Amino acid sequence: MRTSLRVCGILAALALCLLGCKKKQEAPSAAPIAVNGVSVDLPQLRLSITNKECQSYFDDIQNCFRYGSFKQAEDDIQKVADHPDLTEEQKAAAAKVLDQIKQVRAAATGGVR
Repeated sequence: MRTSLRVCGILAALALCLLGCKKKQEAPSAAPIAVNGVSVDLPQLRLSITNKECQSYFDDIQNCFRYGSFKQAEDDIQKVADHPDLTEEQKAAAAKVLDQIKQVRAAATGGVR
């Protein structure tokens, strides 16, 4: 009797532990990032482009934003926008982000390119 109660107690505790371990994974945020007062849709663009070669640029672009290298970010997003495997919608989205990065760069330099 006592052994079966202990086994039931252990099983109940194990079941509670397993149920508590199921965390919902959050989807990557696609909210635009704000830099120098300009909203940049880089996360949304990153999610919409699945091409591996283009994806490799996004980490570099993120680092460019982190360290204020907006000219390099502009060059990298231009490479993404010019990639031949992208659809017209993806190219348009990349061009939009390129314009936003140009605005960020202009704001960072006081309008001087």
